[in-house]
Amino acid sequence: MTRNYVALFISIIIVLTALFEGFLGIHGMVVNTRLANLVEKKQQLLDVQKLELYNLEQRLEHVWDEDELLDRAKMMGYIQNGETPYYFIHAEENTSFGEGSVASWQGGRSFADPVATHTFMGISLWLNLVLASIVSCVLVGILKIVGRAHKDKDFPKRVGKGHGNYR
Repeated sequence: MTRNYVALFISIIIVLTALFEGFLGIHGMVVNTRLANLVEKKQQLLDVQKLELYNLEQRLEHVWDEDELLDRAKMMGYIQNGETPYYFIHAEENTSFGEGSVASWQGGRSFADPVATHTFMGISLWLNLVLASIVSCVLVGILKIVGRAHKDKDFPKRVGKGHGNYR
């Protein structure tokens, strides 16, 4: 039985190029998964920012209310006449002693860095084709070597006298 290695080579290239394009291509599964994760993180960040915007708008509406002014003053370390301040000092914390700090007006929250926008963009069709060609060459080469080894087992050596020494 003869093997048509060229047809096998071309068919393997076509199949592997389609598989590589589906998994690693520009619109492949890996790219879509990474983009979905990026969109989810950005959506979470947007939700947090919308909530903070709403809170800031509510504070702006009530900025001149007496209760709001008293709360802001207490957060910055001010006291009213007749109140006695008490200071609690912990070894692992810094104490402001009434001067106020940046963390006091932010509520002690620190925001994480925004989500990185760089993600895997996929492999081009030409690079997928090159990868498929390399894998196809290796597979066809292995098949040819294995086929040659099986061919040698099936036919005994013919030995002639000076001519006809062939396999």
